Amino acid sequence: MTSVLLVCEVAAFGGVNTVVRELWNYLPEVQLPTRLLIPTPNDKASARFIKDWFQDDQSRVAVQEFRTRGRYLARLLNAYRYFRTQPEACVNFHCNTIDGISPPFLWAARFARKRVVLTVQHLDAEPVRTYPRRKWIKLGFSAAHEVICSTPMMQKRLEKLGQREKTHVVPNGIRPLTRTYHKIAMREKFGIPIDALVVGHLSRLISGKGLPRVIEAVKKLSIEIPNIYLMAAGAEGIDGDYLKQLIDSELPGRSQLVGYIEDHHEMLASCDIFAVPSGWEGFGLVYIEAGLHGLPRIGTRMGGVPYVVRDGVDGFLLEFGDRDGLVERIRELAKNTTLRETMGLCAKVRANDEFSAQRMSQRYAEIIRSLR
Repeated sequence: MTSVLLVCEVAAFGGVNTVVRELWNYLPEVQLPTRLLIPTPNDKASARFIKDWFQDDQSRVAVQEFRTRGRYLARLLNAYRYFRTQPEACVNFHCNTIDGISPPFLWAARFARKRVVLTVQHLDAEPVRTYPRRKWIKLGFSAAHEVICSTPMMQKRLEKLGQREKTHVVPNGIRPLTRTYHKIAMREKFGIPIDALVVGHLSRLISGKGLPRVIEAVKKLSIEIPNIYLMAAGAEGIDGDYLKQLIDSELPGRSQLVGYIEDHHEMLASCDIFAVPSGWEGFGLVYIEAGLHGLPRIGTRMGGVPYVVRDGVDGFLLEFGDRDGLVERIRELAKNTTLRETMGLCAKVRANDEFSAQRMSQRYAEIIRSLR
């Protein structure tokens, strides 16, 4: 029976890691035994990551500190010694960006006679310009038997790097909701006024994800929409303290920033509109999670977001930095209940039908089983 070793680029609470967690959960359901490998020296981060996200069966999780610096051959041998002792037939590497591709680790698995599947979640908007860097990336890609990406946009960029025949598009997926989230109960839990018009924002606490612009937009609209309220949450980032001070000073009494919460679906269930006008997104799982709650989404034409959010159908898309456009779209949704409900329903249906973890895992299983 084919078995799979999932390799996470880093131990973190983010989109790439969410995909890895869902594969770890659902691949065994389609008869593919699966383990997770975290190749990181950060023991505290790894321990928290494993405890919070993989507590169901930590026996299927391994942490291995690979040598990440030094000569190419030393890194390759270090990883090769590990992979050749592992029982899995297939190794599936998950990288956030092309800069995360490490040819020594990929080739180490290949030399250890593993079937190598490389999943790339994000490609930078700018093409790789330097010749040495292009050669390095192509060297990593050449080690993979199959390459998976999550959107047609990424597939086109991979084709420019010479990955045509072995590239598959498999949309990222998330698990269905496992409980009912009542809006009134969630608002009472967070202390949000029951009659508020709540704009939600969920992302790592980094300014580039667009929270400052959402704060600015909600402040401008507060004059004409007195009950507007901003609910923001997300794992700690480099701008956490700054964003906390900004939201408190700009929207006193009509906002809160709760930081990381274990079940962020509670926060999403309390919202009416979802806005993350981000400066970068590889795919945009957070928009799908908002869609599960029937929320119309506002995003930017960055990365894979145009694939996840259909402009004018289940949300709105803006150019990054379009402050006036963000204000207008929030205003339009805030004042048109029918539009909110229609877009939210479309988002919910598509989230459940096209972006489920089960569907993603079945497609991965088909690709892995096709390897010979």
